[in-house]
Amino acid sequence: MRWFYCRALRYESDRFQALLIQLQKAGYIEGLNIVQYIRQPERIEPPMEPHITLQGLEYLQENSLMKKAAAFAKGVKEIVPGI
Repeated sequence: MRWFYCRALRYESDRFQALLIQLQKAGYIEGLNIVQYIRQPERIEPPMEPHITLQGLEYLQENSLMKKAAAFAKGVKEIVPGI
């Protein structure tokens, strides 16, 4: 069994490739060479130069951890008076 190893994530190689393919199809990244042979799942092959797109950067900005924490704190403030 092959594993892609990352500091924060540990994925099977096939699963990680499927995730990257979905990110490219959604427009968040580009630069992957996605191929599909008859009766085979899609996979990534060289050459590839992945990079994040403007849409990907906007997604990261809108869904940042700090933004979520601020919304959570605002919700707590509304529920608990005197904070």
